[in-house]
Amino acid sequence: MAVAGGDDVEALFATAMAAAAPFEPRPRLAVALSGGADSTALLLLAERWARARRGDVLALVVDHGLRPGSAGEADGVARACAARGIAHRVLRWDGPKPARRIQERARAARYALLEDTCAEQGILHLLVGHHAGDQEETIAMRRARRSGEAGLAGMALDTPREQLRILRPLLAAAPGDLRAWLLGLDASWIEDPSNRDTRFLRARMRLRGEGLSARPRDDAPRAFAEARLSAWLGRHATVHPEGWVELERGAFEAVEAPIARAALRGAAMAVSGAVHPPRGEALGLATAWARSAGLAAGRRCFAGCLLVRTAHAIAVLRDPAMPRIDGLAAGQGDLLWDRRFRMRLADGAREGDAIVPLGRLPARAPMHGSGPAAMAAKVLPALQSLDGSWRVPHLLCGRGSVALVSVRQIDVAFRPARKLAGGAFAGLPAAGPSATQASRRPSPGKRRRRSPEKEPHP
Repeated sequence: MAVAGGDDVEALFATAMAAAAPFEPRPRLAVALSGGADSTALLLLAERWARARRGDVLALVVDHGLRPGSAGEADGVARACAARGIAHRVLRWDGPKPARRIQERARAARYALLEDTCAEQGILHLLVGHHAGDQEETIAMRRARRSGEAGLAGMALDTPREQLRILRPLLAAAPGDLRAWLLGLDASWIEDPSNRDTRFLRARMRLRGEGLSARPRDDAPRAFAEARLSAWLGRHATVHPEGWVELERGAFEAVEAPIARAALRGAAMAVSGAVHPPRGEALGLATAWARSAGLAAGRRCFAGCLLVRTAHAIAVLRDPAMPRIDGLAAGQGDLLWDRRFRMRLADGAREGDAIVPLGRLPARAPMHGSGPAAMAAKVLPALQSLDGSWRVPHLLCGRGSVALVSVRQIDVAFRPARKLAGGAFAGLPAAGPSATQASRRPSPGKRRRRSPEKEPHP
């Protein structure tokens, strides 16, 4: 991995942004700004780049409220933006704070605040300041956790999310070079004390100098691996509108092990709604089990999913024990349930309405059969009202083994937060057919249908 010197920082940034194209004619960017040297450099680089294209930048400052004085620090960073004439917003993480897994939960809260704000502002590109040092530490941490090929490839320049994409245009920049570039501009920054807090693994590794020689794997270039995976999935995977995935068993057993692991990882993340991929060791064991040619039909729990091995396929289903129950705000019309189903309530939610897995309803429509389609039906979203009535917006699930009540006022589409495989970002997800409509298509046994998750957006 080539690392740029201080004089090359602007050229490196421009090259990374060119690789991340396309952008709008007048691009709008959001920058996650902590006030540290890395994010400050990112903000100034992004502001110059956008201004040259008649676009604009919004700096987003998150106050986690985890340290005394954090609110004042965030306000100080906002004032520095104002002094430079850069639009900015301070986002507060309100509510009780965790006592355990602090960094993990703070990170999840931070990205939720950032992504929600970008969606409100109609911004499709969120820039974060990960640099070469962060990349090295990330790979070292993943190696210690026995991550697979994808993990050891390091962080990607472009990570698609549901409503935007996350860009990391500083991955080849050394932190010292970013500081040198800022000093050349006479720009100041603040130091985050959490970077030296030894309660956190990354800080301990940084203080010990670990991870300084870690590099992305050269034998598995991310783009090439993603292209091969996408091609294989296009031929041998079926994504059902009821939120489950089938992998052709013979092809899964025959393909090279890295592709099999990547396919199972992608299917599990799409079906489970998980934010992070499964650990390398668990993924390896599950893949070996699924590829065991001599074994008969069986089931196995894996990464929030239930793997079902049939004579001809590996079915990846949502684990019935895992889906969450979501209360709804009165009048709410749109939501993403379980990070998998995009739901639209034409008349809006009523007081006390909740979305629950169908299998948890006290009484439900007849569900015939015991195959994967019937098992998948148990974790379909159903609208339950305070008076005990319920509505299920699906009809003829899977291959016709399940018959449920169709409700015209509710539109549902399987839109997992993570796709089966990566691909170029093409803007906000298009409004596709509802699961009710999609389930009326011919079954895979009659005609293979292309998944909307693998088709390019218009």
